[in-house]
Amino acid sequence: MDPVIIVSGKWEFKSRYYFTAEKRGCRVLNITEETSFIDLPKMVVEDYGLDDKTCQIQSSYMFSTKTLKRMGRDTPPVYICNSHQLQGFLSLRKKELLRLCVEITRERG
Repeated sequence: MDPVIIVSGKWEFKSRYYFTAEKRGCRVLNITEETSFIDLPKMVVEDYGLDDKTCQIQSSYMFSTKTLKRMGRDTPPVYICNSHQLQGFLSLRKKELLRLCVEITRERG
């Protein structure tokens, strides 16, 4: 499987959804069918050099431009909330060029 490009930032909506990258930049991870949903945030935290006790990771992606042409402009991003959705993302990546968007928030404590 090809490596997955991970981009840190946040989603915004102005007539359509778009992802604004943060200064953290992007990373490249090897995510395979064997990667579990539980492992994904751990991998992201490790690659960005963050503290897993103070950060929360929310992973998502947007369909390709080709696919979005057949859908509404207001189609929201797809949030990955379990292993089935992670596998769905990996399946789509076999057909389309997709990046994984991660929103990193610090827990207040």
